[in-house]
Formats: sequence, structure tokens, C-alpha cells
Amino acid sequence: TFHIDPAKFQNFLDRYRHTFRQKYKSPIVQRDTFWINYEDLCDLEYFRLNIYPHLCKFLGVSQSANMKTLRETVKQANPEEDLSTVIENYEELEYCFRYSDVTHFANRREQEVIKATTSPPPGTNHQPVEDVPSDEECGTWSVLLPICSRTVSQQAKPRHSTNQEASFNTNRFSELTQSSQYHGSFDEACWDLLAGFCTSLKETVPPIQMEKFECIVGIDIDDKVYQPAKERLTAMIPCKVVFVDIQPTMYGKLCRIWNHLASRSSNDYIVLFGDDVRLLDCGW
Repeated sequence: TFHIDPAKFQNFLDRYRHTFRQKYKSPIVQRDTFWINYEDLCDLEYFRLNIYPHLCKFLGVSQSANMKTLRETVKQANPEEDLSTVIENYEELEYCFRYSDVTHFANRREQEVIKATTSPPPGTNHQPVEDVPSDEECGTWSVLLPICSRTVSQQAKPRHSTNQEASFNTNRFSELTQSSQYHGSFDEACWDLLAGFCTSLKETVPPIQMEKFECIVGIDIDDKVYQPAKERLTAMIPCKVVFVDIQPTMYGKLCRIWNHLASRSSNDYIVLFGDDVRLLDCGW
């Protein structure tokens, strides 16, 4: 068996994709290239119909030449092989890349979806065994959720505005940015973003566990969208809500904000989220 470092594996994927896009698929730098996957060489019929004509044209040779295969042109491994038997940290790797486009994990994810949506035959009482933790094992949770309706330019204002003219220009630039990006409905765009997070939280946490959740919401003290709408926030967030004011001295300093919110928690677990997060796994 062998160990695969997830960070180094991600770095390998990034470099591989960069090389492919820049050197072989670049629309700017035209190169006389022809791309063949190794698997294409192993399927003789597929190669004859889909690859061989293009390869002959690329090489400038006649297609009438007899096509021969080398004896060593065979797949190096069975694509259906259970990699968990050879990768010692397979569970860690699968957890990191289960939602990526890496073919092995993408196929595994599709199989799990099919298995989950397949109901048992009628008349059977067999229930799949799930590792559902008990109430004691679940513990109590604090969700730290700092939210802010100010744009980046507005957040920068206290650091860069030294006079009234600069302050006016910053506010005006912010208004123009909001108007162009959100068609004048920036406030509702903030609410839509938060609603997406709340929906994913509600759909992935069972109701009996949600009773043990609280959401510690940090709001800038001068936020014009969220500060006046705490009742709406309470109705939107599907668990107990605790509001914490964020003072101007902490604006833009996310680590300080996390620590400030965490100091209000007395639960077993603390998880850090943003309103742009979408939870996917039920019972996470």
C-alpha cells in the first residue's frame, strides 16, 4: 500500500490541467498537436473508427496502411479495481475529492447516488444499516455566521478615506458597482445568498439534531440591510439564533471576527460558515 498526500495530489491536478490548457488547448499559441488518451490505444475498434483516420491525416500518411497493435499496448490497471485496498489513506482522499471531476471519484459518487435512490423490493422489511449517531454522540453545535452587506469598497473606506471628498467618491463608486452588478437590487442579492445557505442547512441537518444547533450571527453594527431585519433573519435561519454586533475596529479582520463569535459559544462543536456556503451531505 501507499499514501497519497491530498494537497500534493491537488497540486498535481492543477499543474496537469494548466499544462494541457496552455500547451495543447491554447487558443492563442497555435501548435501542431494531436491528443490521444492511453485508453484510446487499448480499444482496437474505437481506435480504428475514431482515432486512426485523424492520426493518419495528422501524420500525412494513407489510411490504406495496415493497422497493427503492439503486444504491450494494454491497460496498466483494471478501471474497476478497488483502490481502497492499495491506498492506505483512501478514505481521506475520497473525502477530499468526492465532489471533484476526477473520474474515479465521480464514478463512485454516481454509483452511491444510484444505490441511495434504489428502494428495496416490495414486501421486504430490510433496512440498510446507517451509521446514524445517537443524540449523545451528536452533541451540541454552534454555527458561526458573519454576514455583511457592505461591498469591498465600502469596507475599505475607513482605511482610505481621509477627507469628505474621498469618502463621497468611495460611496459613489460603491453605489455604481452595486447598480451595475445587481441591477439596483443589491439588498435582495444579499438576502438571496443567505437564503441559499439557510436552505442547505435545513436540508442537511435532521430536525431532531437541529434542536441542538444554534447560529451565532455576526452583523456589522452599522449594516443597513441586516441590522434592522433581525426578525426576518430569525425566521429564515432554521435553528436558534444569537446576534452579535461587529464593531468597526474588526471590519475586514475575519480571524478576529471568528474569535469574537466563538467566545459566545458554550456548545460541544463549533463550525465556521459563510453565507456563500452550500451544504451537500445530509447528516454532515
